[in-house]
Amino acid sequence: MDVDDHENFESFNPENKNVRCGDSVTEDNVDKCVKLRGLPWAANKGTVIDFFEGFTLRKGDITIDIQAGKNSGFAICVMKDEEEAQRAIAELDKKQINGRWIGVSAAELRRGGGRRSE
Repeated sequence: MDVDDHENFESFNPENKNVRCGDSVTEDNVDKCVKLRGLPWAANKGTVIDFFEGFTLRKGDITIDIQAGKNSGFAICVMKDEEEAQRAIAELDKKQINGRWIGVSAAELRRGGGRRSE
């Protein structure tokens, strides 16, 4: 898939130059969230959907981090369940997008110092 700049993100708002992807991780979804790091600067939601081919992921479940109006290389994706998130981490960590190695790991809550313990 060809990718364009951040202005083609489905949820792009030109008034909001900063989107913190970690803000999309909550107590209710933390166990289903994975964090991507190392995304190409031109990556958009379509790029991420292509990366997750074979996994259950909806466009509305992707938050790409934007700082000063530009893609920062990070994203949070909410998978259908914890098992799907663990499978994504195991199968996709260190895979490439456009020649860049992508880190895939468990997402953490921004407040409270990390993942929720059961």
